[in-house]
Amino acid sequence: MTSRLFVRAAVVLLGLLGGGCATVTTGNRQDIAVVSQPEAADCTLTRDGATIATVRTPGTVNIKRDAKPITVVCRKDDHEDSRAVMDSKLESMTAGNLIVGGLVGVIVDAASGANSRYDLSVLVRLTPAAGGRPPPTVAAATGAAPPGPAGPFDGEYHGGLSLTTTGISAYSMREIDLRVAGGVGTGTVTSKLCGPSTMTLTIDPSASVRGEIDVLSNSCAPRRTSVEGKVEGDRLVLQIEFKSTSGPSRLIDFTLARQLPRI
Repeated sequence: MTSRLFVRAAVVLLGLLGGGCATVTTGNRQDIAVVSQPEAADCTLTRDGATIATVRTPGTVNIKRDAKPITVVCRKDDHEDSRAVMDSKLESMTAGNLIVGGLVGVIVDAASGANSRYDLSVLVRLTPAAGGRPPPTVAAATGAAPPGPAGPFDGEYHGGLSLTTTGISAYSMREIDLRVAGGVGTGTVTSKLCGPSTMTLTIDPSASVRGEIDVLSNSCAPRRTSVEGKVEGDRLVLQIEFKSTSGPSRLIDFTLARQLPRI
């Protein structure tokens, strides 16, 4: 009886020691860069109806990870309020944790929030209030021809990505405007420091996305890389592999949201 109790206690102890791999490795908090067009907007981040952070753009907030989505609402004088939704994703460390730490580790990560993560940045575009001058359209910026018959994924998409995970600033952000017509997307990738570059992609009938993007380096040199992902509702959920000149390559996730027509 005593030996069996000892074995059970040892198993529990090993589970606790090995558990929470993502909690220990990546922590349960992260930074999110909040950028708006135009800048100097006051933004509020809420989750499950509660305010978790406020910031004036461009700025960075530090939030606790969670499986629930974050809603970002930005306000600026003479502009209409605008919002973006950030969905959480499964932290890659948690998948391995099931093997290394077992069920206990997965439970620890879920309880701490470490098994979830958000994109590193969010870009919110505000439109001038009635009577103001509207921002230029993607067609005007790219010279794209008017689209033909509308397809299921057609429309104008907007968003952005950040090239850094530390010291996030407006200069690491890339603002993206994309028009999709007939499953083919063309658009601009704008750097605050270097100006615009290009992005092209295709969306197949199964909603898979593949293409190419020039994110430009901070020295304004071309930095072309492949982009892939999928369509989820009114959003393009995308990923690129960014190869830094000063460090190893890493994967960057970002989202482009389809702009709904104003009523």
